[in-house]
Amino acid sequence: MKNNIPWLITRKHILIFAIVDFLIIFFSFSIFSSKSLNSIFFSLPFIFVSINWIVSSYVFGRYTYKLEKYIYIIIKNILKSFIVCFLSIASLAVLSLLIGNMIDILYNVKVFSFFSLIAILSSLFQLLINFFFVTLLVKKQNWLLIGSEESYANLTEQLNWSRVDCKIDFQNNFEINSESLKKHSGIIIENFDILEKIDLDEILKLKIKGVEIFSILEWSEVVLQRYPPNLFNNMYFLSNRFSLPKGTFQLRLKRLCEFLISIILLLITSPFILIAALLIKLEDRGPVFYSHIRSGFGGAPFRIYKLRTMRTNAESSGAQWAKKNDSRITFIGSILRSTRIDELPQLWSVLTGQMSLIGPRPERPEIEKSLISKIPHYQLRYLMRPGLSGWAQVNYPYGASVKDSSNKLSYDLYYLLHFSTLLDLLIMLKTIRVVFNARGSIPSHHSGRL
Repeated sequence: MKNNIPWLITRKHILIFAIVDFLIIFFSFSIFSSKSLNSIFFSLPFIFVSINWIVSSYVFGRYTYKLEKYIYIIIKNILKSFIVCFLSIASLAVLSLLIGNMIDILYNVKVFSFFSLIAILSSLFQLLINFFFVTLLVKKQNWLLIGSEESYANLTEQLNWSRVDCKIDFQNNFEINSESLKKHSGIIIENFDILEKIDLDEILKLKIKGVEIFSILEWSEVVLQRYPPNLFNNMYFLSNRFSLPKGTFQLRLKRLCEFLISIILLLITSPFILIAALLIKLEDRGPVFYSHIRSGFGGAPFRIYKLRTMRTNAESSGAQWAKKNDSRITFIGSILRSTRIDELPQLWSVLTGQMSLIGPRPERPEIEKSLISKIPHYQLRYLMRPGLSGWAQVNYPYGASVKDSSNKLSYDLYYLLHFSTLLDLLIMLKTIRVVFNARGSIPSHHSGRL
């Protein structure tokens, strides 16, 4: 299953939207630009606008389709397109000041008309693609689980908060008729080992007919895109699949890219850090930075630094999880948390190699003592360097309980198995979207101290 890259396959609609937008930009450039198509003065602005528009569209959620009324889709997409339009104009204006007449489109065409054409065409084509996906391709998944009531209850609980639009039916025998096959997307089998030969023969017949048949592990990987740790036995997690090869090209490339990106981010964000530091100091005259020990690669402790977002005596009685509407968080701190600016000093830990940009979020050792005793396979997180952001952070809200930590671990395990440069890039883009939407910093549950 690993080679199928399920996280990429399930985002095929995003790839289609991006390709359509690319073609629309090319069409708009060919109409408005005074330069020939093979001119460098055409290609450089074209590449810049294409990247700017497509990345911004993803960050602002234009490529997300939902089952909504079509008039609402039209209005929403046009408004978002124009937001992206003005961001692109501003970016081009800044770039034109730096490289002069290279961006000839700012001087030779009506810029507003150019971007309006892109926005309107993108919205109309997106409406057609939405209609195609929603009416013809996107159907609510309905799976049949053959197994125990306990596994059925576990899978149902996993779906209660999941973003996957899916339903599971249950039966404890392998009597499947043709009507049942018509209404189900596929079959989940809890334990292949206990099936009799006659049942295995039936499975083979169904697979020949094209029926999708998954184990619970495979289904979680493909549909949920995570591994709930309580659903699988210890032997699987002790297998070679859950080991990170050292010194591979992917890891070396990851380290090099993260080092360079961290330097660039520190230079770009340093004014925001300075402004935030000044506001923290003005609010309560307390220290600007806050540091504590976290568990890192191999479980080794290391110290991280953050901009202080809580009162100076917030943890006078010991380490605590954050809570919803936490009274310990200051006014400036709430803003810094929602925008993730408080995390920026951790870029120094990335430069020193104690952290990665992408990886499992490091936890405090005093909290982990309880998590290790309550969550199966929790220590597998130590196989990779902790990160500023991760697959769990962009798919699950702020964790504030043992249950939240278990759910986030399921995403960390998935990332461990599917780690790649391409997945890291997706997580970085999703992180930007989380920051722009100012979400992900609020705990999903009320929770107290461990």
